[in-house]
Amino acid sequence: TYDYSVQTDTTMDGASEDTASLSIRGQADITVIDQCDLVLTMKNVQIDESVPSGVERPSGKGRDMQRLLESRSLRFALQDGVVTGLCPDSQEDPRALNIKRGLLSALQNSM
Repeated sequence: TYDYSVQTDTTMDGASEDTASLSIRGQADITVIDQCDLVLTMKNVQIDESVPSGVERPSGKGRDMQRLLESRSLRFALQDGVVTGLCPDSQEDPRALNIKRGLLSALQNSM
């Protein structure tokens, strides 16, 4: 199990001094099926957003994304520390899949 945390900040240079932030935290369980076949399952996902005052609060739309991230596992292949293939469920939401890709990318180690 890995604790996962990422934050993204968005600004519009020249338009405003405000910054919009989104943070995603949770746990990523990696289960080994066989030597090169693994499964990523996300749990305890929390999605927060910041308001212009800088206060962080649970995201209104975050519950839907939390459900999407936790509802389907992602099978993947790993060879010498590098993700070599993904086998997403045919019903996987593209946004959830992209977040899971980013998580797996961060876990790669080919040293």
